[in-house]
Amino acid sequence: YNIFSYKIILFLYNRFCKESLKCFVFCLFIALINFRGITLNAQNFGETTLEEYNYLTKGLKKTLSDGLDIKSGYKLKELYQQDSKGYTFAFSSFIKKDKHELVGISVIATSKDWGNVYYLCIPFQNENLNSEYLKFLKTWDAPILSEYSLALSSLFQTVLKSVLVSSAIETTDMPRLFHEDSLTK
Repeated sequence: YNIFSYKIILFLYNRFCKESLKCFVFCLFIALINFRGITLNAQNFGETTLEEYNYLTKGLKKTLSDGLDIKSGYKLKELYQQDSKGYTFAFSSFIKKDKHELVGISVIATSKDWGNVYYLCIPFQNENLNSEYLKFLKTWDAPILSEYSLALSSLFQTVLKSVLVSSAIETTDMPRLFHEDSLTK
């Protein structure tokens, strides 16, 4: 388990999420994607390299605006898109073709009011790049972080459903994480 996930969770929780369950789910999603044992559609997780991180945060913008092909040896697969009142968040898996490894999540965040477009990479298994990702999130204000946490919460639900379906696990076979009476308190 990547210890840096805890740092991200603690930072976001302490700064923005103390009273928001949905924001906490965002933090949980960060932890989930850094857990090496969970796969998405039978894909393996690979460590995000600096080159891959820079491509998703800088090079992808040029690739898309100029109508170029995605970086050689990789593919982007759309995961989820969330449209909210003020923002659109598009999540895609960045897959290394030769190893069939998921090496990061591309996030394109667009402000509907200002027209700003942000290119993010949610890296895997790389503490230095996780620090860069966290540093970037610190530049955002509460409104975009709140919307981002809602988008990640929805993505988390989609990913979890995909994992359950692809593993052919019935919900009745899942361990009970909470007692029913604890949910009503």
